Amino acid sequence: MLEATELPNITFHVIPFDAGAHPGMASSFIALQFAEVAIPDVIYVETMAGELFLEQESDVRRYKLMFEHLRAVAASPDASRLLLRSPATEK
Repeated sequence: MLEATELPNITFHVIPFDAGAHPGMASSFIALQFAEVAIPDVIYVETMAGELFLEQESDVRRYKLMFEHLRAVAASPDASRLLLRSPATEK
């Protein structure tokens, strides 16, 4: 994973435990955005009950807002790399 953080097309952020509870704890999701303007954005959500593809504008907007909140509470890319390295060096 450390090698992937060095790639130019990847921005890696870790939300440290001391950030406390955050909206991303409930489930994982992926925001799909397409180069073709005619194809609307989609949110893919994985739950224990199955997978969902959310296409309604209000749902997409809600998840994009949640993503921005997660980025705001996450460590910077440099600090995230340090957090990722620390468990590996503690052995």
